[in-house]
Amino acid sequence: MNTAHRVLPLDKVEKNALRAAVVAPHIESFNHFINTAIPAMVKDIQPMYVEAESPAQQSVKLWISSFSVGKPVESASGVANPTALLPSACRERNMSYSAPMHVRIMRSVDGGPPMETAHEVGLLPIMVQSDKCHLKEMSPKELVAVGEEASEAGGYFIVNGREKILRMLIMPRRHYPTAIIRPSFAKRGPQYSQYAVSLRSVRPDCSSVTNNVHYLNNGHVNFRFLLRKREYFVPVAVLLRALMPTTDREMFERLAQGNFDNTYLVSRLEILLCQGQKFALYTQEQALAFLGSRFRPMLYHPRAWTDAEVGRALIRDYVFIHLGDDLRAKYDLTISMVQKLYALVQGHIQPDSSDAANNQEILVVGHLFGAMLRELLEKQLGVIKLGILRAYRRGDSTTDVENAIWFSRLMARSTMDIGKRFAYLMATGNLKSDSGLNMGQVVGYTIMAEKLNVLRFLAHFRCVHRGAFFSEMKTTSVRKLLPENYGFLCPVHTPDGAPCGLLNHLAAKARVVSTEPPPARLLPVLASLGVRMVTDPGVAPLDHVPVFLEGRIVGSVAVEHAAIVADQLRHFKVHGKFHVPATLEIAYVASELPVHLVRSKAAQAPALPAAHGSSSSESDDDAAAPPAGKDAARNVTLPPGQFPGIYLFSGPGRLMRPVTNLREGKQELIGSFEQLYLHVACLPDDILPGITTHKDESPTDMLSVVALLTPFSDFNQSPRNMYQCQMGKQTFGSPSTAYAKRTDNKMYRIRTPQTPIVQTEAHSAYQIDEFPQGMNAIVAVISYTGYDMEDAMIINKQSYERGFAHGSMYKTDLIDLSETSSDEHGIAMFCNIKPGTTDELECKELDADGLPPVGTLLTKGSPYYARLNPVASSVTIVRYKYEEPAYVDQVRVMEPKTAMARNLGLVRVSIKLRYVRNPIIGDKFSSRHGQKGVLSQLWPMENMPFTESGITPDIIINPHAFPSRMTIGMLIEIMAAKSGALYGKFQDATPFSFIDNGHASEFFGEQLRSAGYNYYGSEPMYSGITGTEFSADIFMGVCYWQRLRHLVSDKHQVRATGPVSDLTRQPVKGRKRAGGIRFGEMERDSLIAHGTSFLLQDRLLKCSDAHTAFVCATCGSLAAVSSVQDALTGVISPVCTRTTCKGGVVRELELPYVFRYLVAELGAMGIAMELDVRDLE
Repeated sequence: MNTAHRVLPLDKVEKNALRAAVVAPHIESFNHFINTAIPAMVKDIQPMYVEAESPAQQSVKLWISSFSVGKPVESASGVANPTALLPSACRERNMSYSAPMHVRIMRSVDGGPPMETAHEVGLLPIMVQSDKCHLKEMSPKELVAVGEEASEAGGYFIVNGREKILRMLIMPRRHYPTAIIRPSFAKRGPQYSQYAVSLRSVRPDCSSVTNNVHYLNNGHVNFRFLLRKREYFVPVAVLLRALMPTTDREMFERLAQGNFDNTYLVSRLEILLCQGQKFALYTQEQALAFLGSRFRPMLYHPRAWTDAEVGRALIRDYVFIHLGDDLRAKYDLTISMVQKLYALVQGHIQPDSSDAANNQEILVVGHLFGAMLRELLEKQLGVIKLGILRAYRRGDSTTDVENAIWFSRLMARSTMDIGKRFAYLMATGNLKSDSGLNMGQVVGYTIMAEKLNVLRFLAHFRCVHRGAFFSEMKTTSVRKLLPENYGFLCPVHTPDGAPCGLLNHLAAKARVVSTEPPPARLLPVLASLGVRMVTDPGVAPLDHVPVFLEGRIVGSVAVEHAAIVADQLRHFKVHGKFHVPATLEIAYVASELPVHLVRSKAAQAPALPAAHGSSSSESDDDAAAPPAGKDAARNVTLPPGQFPGIYLFSGPGRLMRPVTNLREGKQELIGSFEQLYLHVACLPDDILPGITTHKDESPTDMLSVVALLTPFSDFNQSPRNMYQCQMGKQTFGSPSTAYAKRTDNKMYRIRTPQTPIVQTEAHSAYQIDEFPQGMNAIVAVISYTGYDMEDAMIINKQSYERGFAHGSMYKTDLIDLSETSSDEHGIAMFCNIKPGTTDELECKELDADGLPPVGTLLTKGSPYYARLNPVASSVTIVRYKYEEPAYVDQVRVMEPKTAMARNLGLVRVSIKLRYVRNPIIGDKFSSRHGQKGVLSQLWPMENMPFTESGITPDIIINPHAFPSRMTIGMLIEIMAAKSGALYGKFQDATPFSFIDNGHASEFFGEQLRSAGYNYYGSEPMYSGITGTEFSADIFMGVCYWQRLRHLVSDKHQVRATGPVSDLTRQPVKGRKRAGGIRFGEMERDSLIAHGTSFLLQDRLLKCSDAHTAFVCATCGSLAAVSSVQDALTGVISPVCTRTTCKGGVVRELELPYVFRYLVAELGAMGIAMELDVRDLE
């Protein structure tokens, strides 16, 4: 295996291309937002108009001419050349890595010349290694010089010193009409059915609108759109009339497309046209005016605009917005969606699955930022417009919109801090939006980029979430592993528990398209291939299928020529001819199922019932519909396919992956939509002549980056591979090579890491050895001493003493005296010099600056730092308050936040503490095969079993760990690593590598036999206690072991006494507060079942809120008893204060204090509780 990268000097290290590909979707998307989306957004945002309400007022037109984003700089006002702000400085100083945004607002007064005003609108978070980042062009050596890792790939933001990622979310595929059957649609109004066709329309700036076409049970069809978070429905006949100057006959012919023999379709079209006639709209202008008059109050357009102009603006901004002002294209798309809706209702096509990858795309950071910025800029124009109107209504004589000074003052008052919205999103993960941005959720957008280890960090960039809404659904349909997701979403890498199936990870070779080549370049190519363009006169014949190009119908092609057109386009794509981009997705959906799907469906069942219509009232028409299709060979009725056509997609957000095109003999990128209509073989043996079109480059193409690192995963039970994907991300590893520059709240570091002897190809490809994860351990599989039961493991004490699995944990303590000082005379500063002296120290353990020396061991009560109050001339020593000892690893002097604090001197520091985290009993370990367990005992070496050559194992595990879990891959790894150690070489454990090369056990068994060992890795062993040989040979070898972050030192919680609640006097909860562990109802029931009454009393009373109280034995009152002092003797005694029982006997009882609290609460509500107190007989 290639290990050359382990010995390269720093000046010759090159950036890892594969690791860069992991974060590429994030960086490319952010760059697309900066370089492409913002200019398109500025060009597309419509002007706003301020209309004069009196002759003395001026009419104003407002629009945005440009919007720019700079690079991060130090915030210093008035500085001509500010200093560049680097990511490492932001981490150390708890700052955000952001850059200023500037907008140029243009105004034209009474139609005069345009005037320009520029203004800063806040700070935009900048992604590390993006085009706006200072690290973009740095070499590994330069990166190290500025405090970064040599392999820094970026892809994240730095917010308040913490690294954050905007997680990828699954969204409906853009510009594809999706057929949906959803029972909830029937609740939208009378006569609404469950059938609809939906299309998510996206502008070039990535803002989106979803449009639906709904079928009603009475035959009507309505068009739905959202306006200011409210649903509106328009009859399709009215919309079609507004889109094109056409007649009823022309609409009928376009919708029927020559299919006049379909009585169901003809009757429904008659109903649709009659629905439009009742509005008496006969021309396009009348229809536009009709829409404009209804929606004018919600659109805030100028009063001077006619209703028809308002109607055009409504269609431009809320109907198929990706088509802009092209009403003809919107008309064609509406016709196609209505045709698809009728086909769905008739049962001629199947509904599209919204859970399958072919109908989904990925929302990445640039898409969300683009939609947010557009909404905020439009709102900014609205705020300026409102400011001008308020000035007009106040009648201020100084109001002069043409005056640059007056308008600048207005801008200063009216300018929104757009950067605060982005900062809030990144800091909290919550989206603040007036429209919702068509996103479907408002929380859960960002996650912390934890650097627990390299696997966890990389996995953050590849995780894809289904959405917060689906987490609350009580159905498992959205969590299912679907065959359509093959090659795009990893079938193994998903967590167990609540997010299972919702939080998935991209396959290692899957990529998210971020660029969008101009679709217009393809139009001449399509015309040359014989596509009948939509601009040609007449109606496309019945035997033609439409050609869609990124949500636009560009023409049609005869059915017999459609496959040829698609194949020729694919040829151009593979060879890069005629400007056909490599990321173009080409899918020919035939009216019949593809051959390989026909065979699959026919093999599933001998017969399937034919599809039927939507309701019983339409059964006669539906019965007359032709069958979806038959397999003549078996006479099997097959289910219908999808709506036929040639679909071409070139937009961003799509999932694609590389495969081998067998016909062209070259690599080709295929998308999740077109993969359904291609026959892709996994292995060479799967290729079917005349049917198979493509082949996977490797069987491991379906796995994620983390799943690829599991050795021999094809030999394991699937759940164990899932567990390893999770435990690999919980490993106590080496997360960084720049520890000196890190200020994480918590960071782990293993002190004795090793590279695994058995590793996959991905291990070297992704250079995981730069961040090692575990240790090679000699493992013996034997039941020994009884301490290895229930997944427990025994570690050789001598191995422990040599440093096995030793580690450290780092915590950073930020101390700002300007915020935490409580001195009554003002802010204190760090200082350890006695007042009135020049060099005499107040505390000998601290330095003169009042801070602890690096390397100091801190225990509870040790001097931590000293602070001086300059007014009171006193030095206060603050002591270390935590129970666990720590070493001072680093002390950083931080820049004060305020100008007053800067004048004082040293007031803000960051102290990094290092805690020892060596293995102790109870710590969790695991192999790379999901075999996890806790350390149960450190066993002396002299008592450990040993081999004939004197080797003692580092770890002993129980053989019962294997049969039920079937982790055969771990057994093979032990054999392979043992052989590798004997021969001094690394062993290849890439999954599926032994498909054509025999059995893995035979391969490594022969290596062991050649080295003089047992074929299966077993050896005679001797007891370390008696010295006698065991009666059976013991399976023994080498295995790579991981130490997990679940440590007893971080989780143990023990207390005898401690703080209690002021209200109930019961122990508080929380480990940091020295609280107790809750002893709940189930624990109580367990003690009752075992009859341990004294233990029950000890837990629930003695160790909780035991309280001595006095109760009147006469009236049974607990609240009426009070202490009274005798006037003569001075003796204080409890007496019942009730007049009815004065002088009654008062008894002393032990009871929980919370019971006394209950009595007081009931008494406050007027409910008196009486206790029956009597002596036991």
